[in-house]
Amino acid sequence: MSGLVKEWIKKAEEDYEAACALARKRGKATPDVVCFCAQQCAEKYFKAYLVFKRLKVPKTHDLMELLTIVACNDSSFELIHDLLERLNSYAVEFRYPGEDATKGEARAAVKAITEVSHFFRSKSIH
Repeated sequence: MSGLVKEWIKKAEEDYEAACALARKRGKATPDVVCFCAQQCAEKYFKAYLVFKRLKVPKTHDLMELLTIVACNDSSFELIHDLLERLNSYAVEFRYPGEDATKGEARAAVKAITEVSHFFRSKSIH
């Protein structure tokens, strides 16, 4: 496995750990950041997979676009379509004024990224 794949995975797993830790945090909740970290984790796992498969890595935050690219090579990725759809809007939706994530959305984001992370780990790109 290339060093770049390892770097993408490391960054993805840092985002996963951050999302989980922030979701468990007592006191002032940060659901916007939890949702963002969850989306970022999925995005970075996709980019690790693309590098691993020697495919072009597009400059996009759109998980559905990344899914379309990867699913052309491995249709099993369609199994996580609904989870990715849930996470997709978190790249920008809660990063700017006007929208706020709820604690429930943060819990759902952590649940989704946990399943997505397990899926990517099953692909043996580590």
